Amino acid sequence: LASAWCDPQEFNHITNRNKRLKAWYSRLMESGLTWHEDPRIREQDFGNYQDPNIIKKAKRERYKFGTFYYRFPHGESASDVFDRVSTFLDSLWRSFESGRAQNY
Repeated sequence: LASAWCDPQEFNHITNRNKRLKAWYSRLMESGLTWHEDPRIREQDFGNYQDPNIIKKAKRERYKFGTFYYRFPHGESASDVFDRVSTFLDSLWRSFESGRAQNY
């Protein structure tokens, strides 16, 4: 199916390290498509919570501090995600300008 959409040699994919996506892309690889992983487009890291009391405390702090800038313990804030994804989009845009990318 993927090879019907385009010439596999002219089509580039960028993915994150998500296991579901890697499984899907490994199926696409059978048709000759290639990709590379970019850690900047991963999901937000909310930290590692084991204790329900710590979760409740973090939610209260986040509400008081503000949801965009609150950084979860051992995790990241929405602002961190925004910065990370912005640098990815900037470099993606530059790849279009330089003519290195045929198709993303």
